[in-house]
Amino acid sequence: MEKTKDLLNQLVVGNIQFQDFLNLESELAELMQKSSYSKPVLHEDTPLSILCMNLYQAIKAANRKQSASVNISCFYSNPLCKHWLSKAELALQNGS
Repeated sequence: MEKTKDLLNQLVVGNIQFQDFLNLESELAELMQKSSYSKPVLHEDTPLSILCMNLYQAIKAANRKQSASVNISCFYSNPLCKHWLSKAELALQNGS
């Protein structure tokens, strides 16, 4: 859980170059695999690992030009990024 929080916090802060950001994908996949959910997840109770992966995917999709040398925070104005970023910030504030 702590590793997930750290990753989510890194994504929220956004001081990661896109190239380094891409290296997080294997860590996120590992976290998702460890967090096996046996029942549907309620929208308001989205686990941190799912928030992390959704924010990651939104940022990745927002980088249409595949720019490797920009900070990921450049993509936070994208509507999908905004959505998952606000959910991630709220989850971190609430100490999920």
